[in-house]
Amino acid sequence: MMYRCGPLVRSWCIRFEAKLKFAKHIGHRGNFKNICLSIARRHQGQMTYWLNSDYLGDNLEVGPGQSCSVSDLSADLRCSFSRYLDNGAIVAKSNWVKVQGTMYQRGAWVLVKFYQGLPTFGFVCSVLCHCEEVFLWTKVWRTEGRDGHTRTFILSRTSSVCLIRQRELPDHSVMQAVKGDDGNVFLTLKYWVEDTSTS
Repeated sequence: MMYRCGPLVRSWCIRFEAKLKFAKHIGHRGNFKNICLSIARRHQGQMTYWLNSDYLGDNLEVGPGQSCSVSDLSADLRCSFSRYLDNGAIVAKSNWVKVQGTMYQRGAWVLVKFYQGLPTFGFVCSVLCHCEEVFLWTKVWRTEGRDGHTRTFILSRTSSVCLIRQRELPDHSVMQAVKGDDGNVFLTLKYWVEDTSTS
């Protein structure tokens, strides 16, 4: 668990208590001969119900913004959109978009890709939607290395920009960064993300 979520000091234990309450509630009913099997079966039944129903709510929530045609966008953004949409398509430029509970907004940091084993991060400049598809227009920052003392990645500015679909992100977490005195940006992940594209 520490590998996926980081130090347990940062974890909020109330969620674990809620799960334990559910197991206790199931455990006090019915068959006491094989209590572990009873809890496991009922837990699987509940998870199946939740995942097959609309329990999690809407997958996409779009904040305020404005609609425009792809041809009305800037030249570099229009060029990046050409591989996804034609110039007559209508897109919504939004202040923020929430996809399955994760909010993407201007000023956030996302993991864009891996380059030579190191993650490459993007600073979200604009959030665009077309139908159910979410696109993030990001300024790409190069990863210079990893600071072992603070356990952060050291980023430096590049001139490249990138338009990426939200569903193509290697990791869907949104991160925050801290700017150093030397102009570099320091960014930490909630957990270690490995490059799985080469395996």
